[in-house]
Amino acid sequence: MSPDLFNLYSEVILRNLDGSEGLKANGENLNNLRYADDTSLLAGSEEDLQRLLNIVVEESEKLGLSLNVKKTECMVVSKKKNNPECKLFSKGEQIRQVQKFKYLGYTLTSDVRQPPDFPPQQPLPQQHLPSPRLPLELGVPSKPADSTNMVLA
Repeated sequence: MSPDLFNLYSEVILRNLDGSEGLKANGENLNNLRYADDTSLLAGSEEDLQRLLNIVVEESEKLGLSLNVKKTECMVVSKKKNNPECKLFSKGEQIRQVQKFKYLGYTLTSDVRQPPDFPPQQPLPQQHLPSPRLPLELGVPSKPADSTNMVLA
């Protein structure tokens, strides 16, 4: 499938997630991240993530596409000492849970620590800073500081 056609199909499929629960970022609901053919679904609970996954699988099938479970991973991002288990299923097959995965070339970890391959943040020169806005904060403010978030990539 051509990249343009894939992007069109992807947009049609993921528009069906509008209004579905995700994570809060600057007061906005964020339930998916996309770049080219990399897509991550985001939710604050296993149940919400399963709902998002079900929508993507159902809408994909309507367009003749299917989810490749072997290339799909689930990761729970948590500050808890014992990382919670996440059991997600697609068409009866369980999605593999991982403790880390690469997204756009960077390793993301379930314990929210900065991995060695993550480049240090360099401050931008003052003249290049955008107009003042609230910082982007991912998470659900109503949950305690040790909250858990789910990511499917």
